[in-house]
Amino acid sequence: MQKRIELRVGAKGEIYTTDSVRRAVGIAPRTVVVAEVGDGQLVLKPKESAEDLLEKPRFKVLPVSPKQMSTLRGRLAKGLGER
Repeated sequence: MQKRIELRVGAKGEIYTTDSVRRAVGIAPRTVVVAEVGDGQLVLKPKESAEDLLEKPRFKVLPVSPKQMSTLRGRLAKGLGER
């Protein structure tokens, strides 16, 4: 569900928002935000930090059990030994 909230724009173009809006989207004081502009819309999002990017999974992979890992290691060792 999206809410429509009226915000003010200052004389120099500053966009003034409320604490509740900032908390809802994770924008803290001094947070760098990214502006996406297009189709007559402005979308502001907090810029992802290095920590945020490291926490995201880079690839979609199925979990591997210890037994499967052992089997894979054995195959890899055998393949390297044959070189």
